[in-house]
Amino acid sequence: MSVQKVKLLDREIELECNAFSQILYEDEFHRNFIKDFQNILGEDGADIESSNYIRFVWAFAKTADPKFMGFVDFAKSCQLNEVFALVNFVVDAINHSLGVDEGEDPNQEATVQ
Repeated sequence: MSVQKVKLLDREIELECNAFSQILYEDEFHRNFIKDFQNILGEDGADIESSNYIRFVWAFAKTADPKFMGFVDFAKSCQLNEVFALVNFVVDAINHSLGVDEGEDPNQEATVQ
């Protein structure tokens, strides 16, 4: 996915989701990127962990700008309504990175071309 600019933290920041985002997310948080994505889609049957959105947005910002602030500073700086306003962006960005078209099941086997 190309870099997208969004308004967050009273300024415009860049977000990008690609394969590095998954590595960054899992290294930083010691959590499974795909399982957390399934959680925000409500597919795992568990209650949605809203903190996953904060982690995804930070990982996308850090992917776009390696000098972006650390996670703790980011989480302390942003308002929840700012992050939740990006829910559709997060879902679309991950689906795009996984090669899933709108309306497709992200759990189906991917075809490599």
